[in-house]
Amino acid sequence: MAHAINERPHVLAFSKNDICYRYTVSDLSRAGLFFSAKLRYKLAGQSVYQELQLMPMVPNADGTVIIYLNQIIDSLLTYQVPSATALVTNASCQVLVYHLHTREITNADADPAWNTHEGTKERTALKGGIEQNRWSRNNFFTYQSTNKKWYTWQPNSRSVFDNQPLYLSAYIPYAAGDFWIWVEWKCSDGSTGQRGYDLSLSAYNSYYHINVNPVF
Repeated sequence: MAHAINERPHVLAFSKNDICYRYTVSDLSRAGLFFSAKLRYKLAGQSVYQELQLMPMVPNADGTVIIYLNQIIDSLLTYQVPSATALVTNASCQVLVYHLHTREITNADADPAWNTHEGTKERTALKGGIEQNRWSRNNFFTYQSTNKKWYTWQPNSRSVFDNQPLYLSAYIPYAAGDFWIWVEWKCSDGSTGQRGYDLSLSAYNSYYHINVNPVF
């Protein structure tokens, strides 16, 4: 029997935010009915999917099945501490792409074929975020313009020492292209300067920590 999908996670979300799939199963009268799902995922830069079988679920009385994945996905990701001596730190371990395969198990068919349609609806999660938003399913990334990919920031007009550790983090979602950082500064004597740095990063779906302290 086919089941309908009613909700998918945001295309891009933090791992501690709500990452939720919602399905509706029809014909609940079938004996031994369970909804089965497996998470297929790979870290940024990997080409082969890994699979994690989820616990089979009994649909609610109205046929609804809700699958929260944020705790699982968050456990599959790890924070990458920025390097104190390098300009760029690749934090690919903080990025995961994923989708679900699903099926309905019954006494009459204990090993049915998997529904693989969600393989064309791949989602991405970044390590981090907060565990409870003010509104459920709220998403930080829906409020950003497409050309502003900085996910950490520093306040304007902030004074720093020349060796003070400072970092910005950027997510690069596209397949290829150079990545530049543009720096403007003002010294205590009132002099100013600016400079562009070609970081030559072209990896698809990558997350980088950029060292922006004055020494660099």
